[in-house]
Amino acid sequence: MSQESPDEVRRALAAVRREQYKAAFVHASLEAVTVALGVHLLAGVAGLPTLDAEVFTAAFKPTQIPAPDVGAVLAVVAGLITALTGFGIRARRPAAEAFETANPEVATALRTARDAVGDDRDDPMARALYGDVLDSLTETSSVRLLDRTRIVAAVAVAFALSLASVQTAVVGLDLAGPPSDATGVGDGSVTDRTAVDDPSSTVLRDGDELLGEPTDVEAGSENLTASVGSSPGGEGESVRDYDRDAGADPDAGSVDAVRADYAAPERVEEAELVRRYARELGGNDTDV
Repeated sequence: MSQESPDEVRRALAAVRREQYKAAFVHASLEAVTVALGVHLLAGVAGLPTLDAEVFTAAFKPTQIPAPDVGAVLAVVAGLITALTGFGIRARRPAAEAFETANPEVATALRTARDAVGDDRDDPMARALYGDVLDSLTETSSVRLLDRTRIVAAVAVAFALSLASVQTAVVGLDLAGPPSDATGVGDGSVTDRTAVDDPSSTVLRDGDELLGEPTDVEAGSENLTASVGSSPGGEGESVRDYDRDAGADPDAGSVDAVRADYAAPERVEEAELVRRYARELGGNDTDV
């Protein structure tokens, strides 16, 4: 049976206390992330303009990073408060009791050694106790301080909240509903009433409100004829009457195929003279 000094036990107790702080930090961090994601999700679906307002714009203006909104700031603050509260509660728990609960190998002995060191006992019985406790600590593990069930649950909830936040941002879920100056359309879209009344508005409007009810167009009573050149440049013109009514007079309102034809600019000589001639001819009703 080995005998150890009180200083070695004090160092072992300090190491146990540090492991307790590490475990408390892990639990508090996961809880803080979960609370922050939950608050951010609620702020996103609340639909309040105040929560969407950007803050700290002056600090983020020189960079390409967008400024956070009020909802994001509230989520961070809630996460920090949760982390500090959770860490403080766990850190105040006596380290020896917490370590003994997770490691039954040193149950009762660790607390007895702690009390003996606190009383500055250095007799042979106390040294034998210190040696037994230090030997037992080599078989313990600080990982047992972590509550695996709580950690798995926190990770699962945080993952679900993150997915919900992404889906809410994509779909645009809004618990507040449409604004008071908007009217719902049958297909679920929202149309601004001011956009319907103001033709200069750039807001997307419903097609039925712009075009009205569909109606059948009545056929006209006037017959028109048209002629199309069969080849470019005015060569080989072939006059074709596209009269819709075969019984109509083909000479009424007919179009001169030569004057209506198109000639490519590069094949026309004296183009300006031709244009002037066409204008003169168009203003003269008598036959030339």
